[in-house]
Amino acid sequence: GSLEIEGGGTTATICLDDESEDVVNVSVSGMGSAPNTAFIVTNEEIDEILAVSEDHTINLAGTGTGTCLIWHINFYEGLSGLEAGADPSDLEGCFDLSNAVSVTKVDAIGGEIEIEGGGTETTICIADDEEDIINVDVSQDGGAANSTFIVTNATIDEILKISDDSAINFAGTGTGTCLIWRVNYSEGLSGLEIGANPDDLDGCFELSNAITVNRVEEGDPCPLGCQPPDPITIINLTDNKFVVDWDPVEGAKTYRVEARYKGKNKWQERVLRFGSRASVGARKGSTVEIRVQTICLDGTTSEFSDIIAVEVKAGKNLTNADLYPEVVIWEDTENDLDIFPNPAVDRITVNYTAEREAELNLFNIAGQRVLSTVLAAGETIHRVYIGDLDDGVYVVTIDEPGQEARRSRVIKL
Repeated sequence: GSLEIEGGGTTATICLDDESEDVVNVSVSGMGSAPNTAFIVTNEEIDEILAVSEDHTINLAGTGTGTCLIWHINFYEGLSGLEAGADPSDLEGCFDLSNAVSVTKVDAIGGEIEIEGGGTETTICIADDEEDIINVDVSQDGGAANSTFIVTNATIDEILKISDDSAINFAGTGTGTCLIWRVNYSEGLSGLEIGANPDDLDGCFELSNAITVNRVEEGDPCPLGCQPPDPITIINLTDNKFVVDWDPVEGAKTYRVEARYKGKNKWQERVLRFGSRASVGARKGSTVEIRVQTICLDGTTSEFSDIIAVEVKAGKNLTNADLYPEVVIWEDTENDLDIFPNPAVDRITVNYTAEREAELNLFNIAGQRVLSTVLAAGETIHRVYIGDLDDGVYVVTIDEPGQEARRSRVIKL
């Protein structure tokens, strides 16, 4: 007789180990006159009978991957050799075989994946300067003809990314939790596209286990940014001086120490050139408020530390306060100058209108004049180059005939 797949055709592909039964329905036309019939399944080389069935629904479960052939056999009593495991060429008796239906059996095992170095869950910071890449290792390969990696949202109802590369880049994916899967599949898979629902994947495929990736922009493992010193401690208190001490901050280039008398608004400051200690000089019997700010290597600055108050009075240790950079708290004055930027790197702009020709001077913390220039009468904006000066705190003064002297501080970085 003539054999074909139900619905037409003589070739078929089935997917093993999916949710469907591994069966092929066949139909026979033009059967011979022999009283007995059966269906046999052989391997592609036709040297082994894999299964014998009297049913038109041929169950191929357990026959493994590869290509097999289905035949219809018409025979008389006395046929021998019709059994699984036998060689069809050993069939003996009066029989005839139909044409063959070819069935390709494919399998897609998801396999197992893990993060390079081990584990199936990780947290990455998307707000730092590091590449947002997860390297995936395949610890058990599924063996299918095709494979790729997909990234889905946590609810597994949207494909966010598809990657043939095991280095999965999460740049631009925002915060939240997502899942990495490896999909092994045979030809003909549909629905494998960004934005699709994984439930709509159709074809012979299987997913691996998932790797969970938590994407955050703050907290561990994100860097904390430029942090202020904590805690601040006071040592070597004398009757007019004390030392401010703190542990070095990771990533710090230097520190800004500010001090003022309690109840006053104006802070006096010093930017340290090195170290994490500074001495503060103030009036005996006064109460001084202190705060410290970190200036980091990347140019950013931290918030100020919590303000601590110190009563300036004689203490037990009167020895080495003079060894450290000093912040001297000047008397408050209301005639500060308008200087920007402050801190500055190479140039400052002084906003001051002189009625007469005036003199602008810069003094370092030791009181030495390091720069002097003349301000023309009637001009308001005065640009002063300070790029050749050492980093530190300087006092800017303007002396104009008939006017009270003006001064302010500027920080050179």
